[in-house]
Formats: sequence, structure tokens, C-alpha cells
Amino acid sequence: MGWGAWAGIAALVVVNIVLVALLIGRPEPEVDEIASPGLISEPIPTPTPSETPSASPTPEPEPTPPATAPGQYVLAAVDGATASRVTTGACPTATATLERTVDGGATWQPSDATAATGITAVQRLIASSAEQLALIGSQADGCAPTLARTFVGGELDAAWYVPADDRASVHAPAVGTVAAPCGAVTAITAASNTVAAVLCADGTVHATADRASTFTGGVAIAGAQAVAAAGDGWAVAALGVDDCAGVAIAQVGADATGFEFVGCLPLDAETDGLAGRVALAAGGGTLWVWAGEQLARSESNGASWL
Repeated sequence: MGWGAWAGIAALVVVNIVLVALLIGRPEPEVDEIASPGLISEPIPTPTPSETPSASPTPEPEPTPPATAPGQYVLAAVDGATASRVTTGACPTATATLERTVDGGATWQPSDATAATGITAVQRLIASSAEQLALIGSQADGCAPTLARTFVGGELDAAWYVPADDRASVHAPAVGTVAAPCGAVTAITAASNTVAAVLCADGTVHATADRASTFTGGVAIAGAQAVAAAGDGWAVAALGVDDCAGVAIAQVGADATGFEFVGCLPLDAETDGLAGRVALAAGGGTLWVWAGEQLARSESNGASWL
């Protein structure tokens, strides 16, 4: 082989050595992590938290009318000017201070009915006339049912009342004690010796036209507190009735199968705590309401007040 060939080979070897040296000395290429496959090449925006929708306001619960409570007030009216009233409670502690008005409630004349008759825990006042008044309650000694008529003994058998020791019964004139139409009677009113109505602890009103042989109705009035014979049926006073910031007056049919609200007596004070402290009476075309410290009369069955 000539010098020319050897020279060419030597040149190639020198070139290869130089290339290898260059390759060995070259640094590793940098890896662009942002551009690597599978990674996002743009900055990830910070998510703006969406506004949490405000919770719907919890609706206010509907107010519950107060329960029908045993009456602490008893009221009877003769007409628009003359009426009698008394506070009451359990025998024998509820002594009877009777008050009488002859000027529509402007003034009241008190008298001690317990001292005069021994009667306590009065549950009914029966005003037959301006001169005649009967009280039905309990004897102070033993709490047996008793009646006093204008502070002279009368015939208890001829009256409607609820036995104090058995409120699941009623006493009818000339009949005696019979089962009530409900488990607990809170008030009784009468239009005559044969016609009466009872208000029960569950707020229902029942009527009888045959001396308690049968009862009709059972219409429920939430918040009912008192009942009175009025017009051709019965008036009922109720608390906690919508759109009446006071005592609502309901007119119940004679058979106690239906009713409608016919009036509202606005009260000067809140109705809280008035359960049991509402009395109702009617006489001579005038409806009387005694509620808390307030007393009012209506000649339009509760549509307007005197």
C-alpha cells in the first residue's frame, strides 16, 4: 500500500477521534419540563371560588293558638248595662268576690259571696234579671256542688253545671249527671233548661237541645276560651286567631256543626298568658267580653265595640 492510502486512513482516524471527543465532552441537553408530554404548557389559573348560594331563610313557624284552658273568669250579663263577674279557681281556695255593674262596666260594686253563702270555686253565674242572680260553685267544706241565688239558697237540681270532680260529665236540669260529649269540659252555657252547649278542653263545641240526652256538633275552634248563648246559637271567644291581635269572636250554629269569625276585640296588651282569663256573656242583645284587665261590650255580636 502506498503512502497516499496510508495518509488517507490516518486522516480518517484523526477525524473519528476528534468526533468522539466532541461527543463525549458535550453536556446533556436540558429537559423543558413544561413542554414535556402530558404536562400543561400554560400556567394553571387559580380557580375563583364560586359564591355559595345563601341558604333560604327558614320560614317562621305558624304561631300555635293557646290551648283551651279552664276559665279563671266568670261573667254574666242581663243587658247592656247590668252584669256580674267573679274570678275563680280550684275549691276550696278560690273564694268568690262577686262584682256587679249597672253602668256598663264603668264602675263595679264588690261583695263577698263566700262569706255570705259559703260558696267557692264559682263556675257559672246565671243572671235571670237585674234582681236575680244565681252562683254555681262548690261548698267550702267538702267541695260538693252548690248553688246560691242572690245569696238565698236555690235549687241546684234545676241548673246546668259541670261536677268539679268529674269534668267528663255534665249536670242537666231535672235529669242529673250524664256523660259529657268529650273527656274534659272547661265551660258550659245554657239558653234554657233544655238547650245548652259545652266547650271542651280540645277546643270543640257541642250542643244539646234535649237536656243532654244527645249532643250534636263537635266543631273545633283553635284557641277557644269561653262560650256563651248568643243569638240563635253560641258565641265563642278565641285567642291566637290570624288577623286578630286580641280576642276573636266566632258565631257557632245552634247545632254546633259550623262556625264563622264575626268580630275581633283588639287588646291593649299582649295576649300571652291570657289562656283561661277570658270570659264571655250575652244579655239583652249585648255581648260582653272580659279579657285580662280589659272589658268591652258589643251590640253587633263583636263587629264593633262600645
